[in-house]
Amino acid sequence: MVEISRGRAAVQMQAASGRFVFRGGRDAALACGRGFGLALPAPPLWSSDIGDRAALWLGPDEWLLIANEAGTLRVLRDALAGMAHALVDVSSRDCLFDICGPDAALLLNAAIPLDLSEQGFPIGACTRTVFAKAGATLWRREREIFQLSVARSHGDYAQRLLDEALRSMPEP
Repeated sequence: MVEISRGRAAVQMQAASGRFVFRGGRDAALACGRGFGLALPAPPLWSSDIGDRAALWLGPDEWLLIANEAGTLRVLRDALAGMAHALVDVSSRDCLFDICGPDAALLLNAAIPLDLSEQGFPIGACTRTVFAKAGATLWRREREIFQLSVARSHGDYAQRLLDEALRSMPEP
């Protein structure tokens, strides 16, 4: 884990985690949630999490499932047997960054054109967005912790942008 900080914000590059994209209708989503041990969030742009497991709503029939337990894919496949669905292991697809600190939203706004205030993007909110010119997924895990996910091919680009944004922030 690499951490770079300045003032009231820090960037931590995270190790790859178990990540799965699930697509399916209502019945498949219920079965997937039971197998995953966590109900999939129904409200748009929302997440649910318990312990080291999380489910992020990415679209009307699409969720990103996060879990590092060995065998998660097998358990999900068993829970969904015989149901129309798509389940893809994307664990190696993305670079993950945790953006932390009181100025985390300000740092992210250097490259993300969204209202990241607590009112505009509360704890638990998630969305697909852009990080400058790269597609990204953003999840507000805690008041001062966001997780930014970009394609591995954009990882260096995102790291350099985050470093530059950190250098541009005033010291407290």
